[in-house]
Amino acid sequence: MGYQSGEKLNYTTNKTFSVKSILFTIILFFLFCLVSYSQYSVSLQGQVVTPNKAAVSFANVALMKASDSLICKGTMTDEKGKFVLKNLNDGNYYLQVHFVGFETVRVDSIQINGLSVNLKPVILRRKSTQLGEIKVVSEKGMFESQAGKMVYNVDGNLNAVGESAMELLQNIPSLNTDMDDKVTLRGSKATILIDGMESDLSSMLDQIPSNAIESIEVITNPSARYESKNGAGIINIKLKKSAKAGYNGKMEIGAGTREKQNVSVQMGYNLKKWRLGTSVNYKKDKSEIESFMEREALIDGKLRFMNQDRFDVRVPSSAFFSTSANYYFNKKDFISFQYVLQNKSQKYNSDYETENFNADHVLTSKSTTGREGKDNNLFNQFTTVFRKEFKENGEQVLDVNLLYSFNTPLNQYDQLYQPVSVEQSVPVKNYTTDFKDYSDNIHLLKLKADYNQRLSSKWKLELGVLASVNHFFQDFYSERTSFKRNNVTGEYVESSKNIVDKSFDYYGYAASSYGLLSGSFGKFQLSAGLRFEQAINQTRMEEKIVNTFYKLIPSLHLKQIVSKSYSREISYTSRISPPNYGQLNPISLSWGDYFKSVGNPKLEPEVFYQAELANHWIWAKSNFVLTFFAKNRSNIIGKWYSVEQDEEGRDVTYFISENLGDIISAGVDASAMLAVKKFVFRPAISGYFNKINGDKFGPELDREEFSYTSKITSDYKINKDLVVQVSGRYSSPFISDYGKQFSYYTFDAGLKANLLKQAATFSLKVVDMFNTMEYDKEVKQRANYIINSHVDPHNFLIYFDLAYKFNSLKKKKS
Repeated sequence: MGYQSGEKLNYTTNKTFSVKSILFTIILFFLFCLVSYSQYSVSLQGQVVTPNKAAVSFANVALMKASDSLICKGTMTDEKGKFVLKNLNDGNYYLQVHFVGFETVRVDSIQINGLSVNLKPVILRRKSTQLGEIKVVSEKGMFESQAGKMVYNVDGNLNAVGESAMELLQNIPSLNTDMDDKVTLRGSKATILIDGMESDLSSMLDQIPSNAIESIEVITNPSARYESKNGAGIINIKLKKSAKAGYNGKMEIGAGTREKQNVSVQMGYNLKKWRLGTSVNYKKDKSEIESFMEREALIDGKLRFMNQDRFDVRVPSSAFFSTSANYYFNKKDFISFQYVLQNKSQKYNSDYETENFNADHVLTSKSTTGREGKDNNLFNQFTTVFRKEFKENGEQVLDVNLLYSFNTPLNQYDQLYQPVSVEQSVPVKNYTTDFKDYSDNIHLLKLKADYNQRLSSKWKLELGVLASVNHFFQDFYSERTSFKRNNVTGEYVESSKNIVDKSFDYYGYAASSYGLLSGSFGKFQLSAGLRFEQAINQTRMEEKIVNTFYKLIPSLHLKQIVSKSYSREISYTSRISPPNYGQLNPISLSWGDYFKSVGNPKLEPEVFYQAELANHWIWAKSNFVLTFFAKNRSNIIGKWYSVEQDEEGRDVTYFISENLGDIISAGVDASAMLAVKKFVFRPAISGYFNKINGDKFGPELDREEFSYTSKITSDYKINKDLVVQVSGRYSSPFISDYGKQFSYYTFDAGLKANLLKQAATFSLKVVDMFNTMEYDKEVKQRANYIINSHVDPHNFLIYFDLAYKFNSLKKKKS
């Protein structure tokens, strides 16, 4: 679908926000909810046998939702060990089979998508009877390929212990981090969701503990069901929820080099219609980063050079608390409440040594800068989910989600700038101090409703509406004081003071609606959708600026089941990505005295178009996924680099947010899982060709390049209680709208041992074991402005972790 006017966004300034189209879509949504359609029958069937193929009669069979482990259907096997579960909704499930005297078996990754499913025989093995408390241990694979997405189960990754969400994302194929440390998918910034909803918690990924995460879903080409922000794709982080009957819990403690500490307690209690859960985590870390930078710039017609050495020490710590309560009116209808609290604190020290040279490389000035600061952020989030099935077999299902969050980031630092004598390399008789205070208040309110209507046994209709309000307010205070030495008294006296006190205010309003029709015919499965989005960004500092945009967003997914082991899927979608408040904020954020980042309140949204062809092969002990993709990213928002002299004569680099041009990409993703005896190999590679277009860029910018990332994980199961894991990743040079980041590689290793009859787990891991996580960066947008830098994050880490799980599951009397 196109824009409202030709190929341009409907983009206006100082325009009031029209809600007529939004009211129309909401009314249309509820009218559709009144429609009722015919019955359907989608079933799951299989057989339960022993290793010698003997039928197991009267075994208990339970089908549970993969998302929350809620029991959807249950039955018993017949005299031939066969079972049938009828009238199933589309979704992802797992099956649990139990019979007295046998090990409980769990069958994962069961997908229902409009077609009945026949399972392979489920094999039950005998075990010795043991009364009292029992432990149920079920391990998922690290990677799962599901319709339209890849799922990465955190518990399947030995190197995940003690990690943060950000560190987990860096180890997922096709994901990377750019020069701004933002998560990218196939080279473009991706949307981060928490439990399927946009949340400001996603901006603190480095402080979300891995043991609070169930899985991570990577959706490369989202359907109309999802918001279109950051059209590169969606990364959905699913937090853990209590799923077992009775009480259950987990205690974990870990420590390592770099002052790394981690303590967590998770508890769950389920009683009749209530499911309660609580998670508490404290983590602390320390990072030391060395970097060296060279800058070449043409300033006022003269070529100048600058060298800078920088050393950063950061000590972040955070306390994470989550509690939830679910109440089930019946087996299908429920209401849930969740509260998340995170208190993040970080102290840091930065030291800079800067040298400036003229065109002949003669040293003209020298200085040192020291900065001490702290970041604090208190984050609160409240979430409510309501589900109602209007008919017994789930023909009509309504889901309503309400989210409200607020957080108060605070960044304060003191800085001392000391000029140094060029001839004698000693401090001169004057210096400057800086105090800066960035005090923010961020509020987000979202209301989302989704309605599923079964049309027939093979077709269903999904409808949804969403409305949100986002408010960001920043109060900025800066005090810069210069001192000179009195030659008579030897004391330093204040010579000048400059105070800046200003604020930036942002309101973002958004509303959208969608319709998605999906079903199957023969060996084909089709999903076609259309989404309408309308939004307004209102900013105010010195003047009020209002930007309004809207767009129709289509999506199409067509899957063909060629055989039992092979299927392929083609998809197309377009997305729109409006600028966020950080990109709009014109208040400068500085790094030392020579670099400042500035937003632009007049930015226009980015637009994405993407097509994919995915191939899936699944065999008994292995699988392979091969995906070809092409996308066009237009009106890209990036940083434009320029140099200006400040009031004290320093040549300061400004990173200014601008709409820079277009990027065309085409590439391939490949990932596999291969099991050979006690080994399991999981290689993955993502390669893509980028071409950058833009009138601002000079011929010096690398406009075309093929880039790739490769990652491999290998597990060796020594015995049932001991597993060793080794992983490596390599990133080739890749280009962006402001330059190039060069290659790097790293290797990790981990060991996991089950203790106390698998009730306890000991884990040991080594991160960046050869300390190779170093890389170079180059900014080269045009002639006579080049920045080359080398970064060494000192990423090497040795970490151990001890966890103990407990529960009150009891055997039922036969």
